[in-house]
Amino acid sequence: MNIVPPEMPRQVVSYSEQRISGDEVATVSGVAAVRVKGRAVVFASGAARVRADGHSTVYAFDAANVTASGNARVYASNYAVVRAYGSAVVEARSHVTVYANGKATVRAFGTGTVVHDLSPDARVFGGSQVVPDVHRHDAADWCERNGVTVTDGVATLYRAVDENWRTANDELRHCIDYTPGSMPVAPDWNPDLPGSRGGGLFFSPSPFATLSCVPPASKALRFVSAGVLVCELVPTTNVAAKAPRVVSPSVAVDLAGQPVPWP
Repeated sequence: MNIVPPEMPRQVVSYSEQRISGDEVATVSGVAAVRVKGRAVVFASGAARVRADGHSTVYAFDAANVTASGNARVYASNYAVVRAYGSAVVEARSHVTVYANGKATVRAFGTGTVVHDLSPDARVFGGSQVVPDVHRHDAADWCERNGVTVTDGVATLYRAVDENWRTANDELRHCIDYTPGSMPVAPDWNPDLPGSRGGGLFFSPSPFATLSCVPPASKALRFVSAGVLVCELVPTTNVAAKAPRVVSPSVAVDLAGQPVPWP
C-alpha cells in the first residue's frame, strides 16, 4: 500500500495528545499522539499513537499504533497495530496486527497479517493468520458460528485428503487414512497442545475451508466428510478444530460438500 499524504497538511510531532477534528488533514509521526474525531484524515507513521472515532479516516504504516472506534476507518500496512472497536472498519495489508472487537469489520490482505478475532460480532475477512478467542468460544459456539450441521451431538465436518484418501499434509508426523467408510482415531490426541503442533484429527466447517488449512504444495485432491462428537471437539482457529476420533464413517464429497460415488 503506497500512501502519499496531501501537500501541506498539519504536522503533529508533540508527545502530548493533540486533537484533530472537523475536516482537518494531518500527518503524525515519531512519538506523537493524536485524538481524531469528526471527518478528519490522519496519516500516521513511526511510533505515532492515534485514537480515532466518529467518521474519521486513518492511514497507518511503519509501526503506527491505532485504536479505532465509532465509524472510523483505518487503512494499515507495514507493521502497524490496530485495535478496532464499535463499527470501525479496518483494511490491513502486509505485516499488520489487528485486534477485532465489538462489531468491527476487518479485511486483511497480503503476507504476515495477523487478526485476533475477539468478538462473536466482529466480521473478519482474509488474513495470513486469524487467531480466535478459542478460550471464550466452546465447540458448540464454533459450530454455530460456522454453520456446521449438528445432529444428536455429532457435527459433520470436512477434511482435504490426497488421491489415496490420506491426510494431504505430508509433513504430518502421523499420516491418517480417511478412506470412505473408515472411522480413524488420532494416535497423538492431546486437547491442550496448540493446533499448529498437532495432537488430533483436524477438520474444517466446509470443504472449501479445508484448503486454507493445508500447505500450498500439498497434494489435496479429494475431500471427505466425517462425524465427530461436539463434546470432544476443540476449536483451534476460526476455520479449524480437532477431535480425538471420528464417530460416523467418512464419506467422499465434492467441494460443495455433496456426496460423490466411490469407488
